[in-house]
Amino acid sequence: MKVVLREYLRERDISLLKLCRMTGLCYQTISLWTLGKTKTLTLEMIDKICYALGCGINDVLQPEIPTDAHKIKREFRG
Repeated sequence: MKVVLREYLRERDISLLKLCRMTGLCYQTISLWTLGKTKTLTLEMIDKICYALGCGINDVLQPEIPTDAHKIKREFRG
């Protein structure tokens, strides 16, 4: 999954600090997550962010299709 939260916030002129205040989440946690520096993310965190922003999970996360997706599909088929 690709994190697009930073872009979402930028489009709506919402700072990370404001989001932290809205959610009660730590600034460093949100910052690292939006920069792709950490993969630690709980459903509770996503829920708090989406609730505070009034958006859905698809607004802050987007699926990434790996470059070897066809290879992966073949491996699962057997």
